[in-house]
Amino acid sequence: MFRFLLAAVLAAGASISAAQTTQTATFDVYIGGFRAGILAMSAIETDRQYSVAGKLQSSGLLRMIREVGYDARSTGRITPQGFVPTRYQETANTGERISRAVMDYVNGVPQLKSYDPPQERRPRDLDPATQAGTLDPMTSIYSLLRDVPRDEVCTLNVFMFDGRRRSQVVTGNPEPDGQDTDCAGEYRRIAGFKDSQMKDRTTFPFTLTYSPAADGTFRVTRIVLQTLYGKAVLNRR
Repeated sequence: MFRFLLAAVLAAGASISAAQTTQTATFDVYIGGFRAGILAMSAIETDRQYSVAGKLQSSGLLRMIREVGYDARSTGRITPQGFVPTRYQETANTGERISRAVMDYVNGVPQLKSYDPPQERRPRDLDPATQAGTLDPMTSIYSLLRDVPRDEVCTLNVFMFDGRRRSQVVTGNPEPDGQDTDCAGEYRRIAGFKDSQMKDRTTFPFTLTYSPAADGTFRVTRIVLQTLYGKAVLNRR
């Protein structure tokens, strides 16, 4: 069993002195009915700042076949328009190679600071200077999975930039199911992807289930999506 100590937020947390809220969540990931991984997330928010860390690690049958993982953290500002990242760091393990990347942001414009191992820019890669207003991958994940008030359920619409590619995550069409609410969502490839990827598929639908929490907010308790590897289900512990 993996234990994730997502005490992230540490670097930014030391400088946050205003009233703050914390959120944590752990999801078991199943693909094709088999337990494949664990996704854990921890965040701190104040009225003006946020800091979030997340970790995805293979487990069960998938780990026996290939060790994969994603470890990231983001910090940024909270504005009336939403989250504005200031720094993003990631370590990704595809099972074939391990890479590390850092992006800083200046007035909401991403700046790709480092990538290890170094990679040459490809003709299809987007210029970071053209991606103002986008969110980094970790902030996008947090935007999707964070606890929200009732009027923010099923209202997400964000654009994401990972240093090379632009995509979009949207949710809508709330459907009450007892105390719970189901949302229809889509992940959309927009630009910077291989031609074969765009030809193969540009949209990936998913369903979110929100359940009421004890503090009056609503939290994501289940995600169902179709991936290139089959149906994936994430259940919150």
